[in-house]
Amino acid sequence: SFFRSSVDYSFLVDLSTAALRRTMTAPPNVVVNVSFNPPKIELIGPVREETVNKLNTSIPAACTTDPAGRKAPPKFQYTDLPMPHWRMHLHGHFCNQEGKMFVMLTIFDALEEEEGWTLKASNALQQPECEAYKFFFVKKT
Repeated sequence: SFFRSSVDYSFLVDLSTAALRRTMTAPPNVVVNVSFNPPKIELIGPVREETVNKLNTSIPAACTTDPAGRKAPPKFQYTDLPMPHWRMHLHGHFCNQEGKMFVMLTIFDALEEEEGWTLKASNALQQPECEAYKFFFVKKT
């Protein structure tokens, strides 16, 4: 009969599942959390180690005050908990408005020029004791 065909139609299910997965997958993204005074930076997402090494040298120099000579410059530390990310805490550093701008522009330049990320959205929270910024980057298509 018509319904007892020997043709295997299971490939149609596989094709539709593959198409669904392609449409549901989100592009890779990077989230950057920055708070100031003292500056704290988190890079969450697939950031290359070469980019992190470049930021290790350029971010401390972008701060307004620098306790250079008193101790080794801070570097990003990689951690897996609670998710894989890079973290830098610049103890003893301070950023005025110009320094904050330089720190953020340094991060933007490194992500956009080195890795091809595009800034998609941002958020800011300003309180008397702290300023916090969140930036969302996606891959250029």
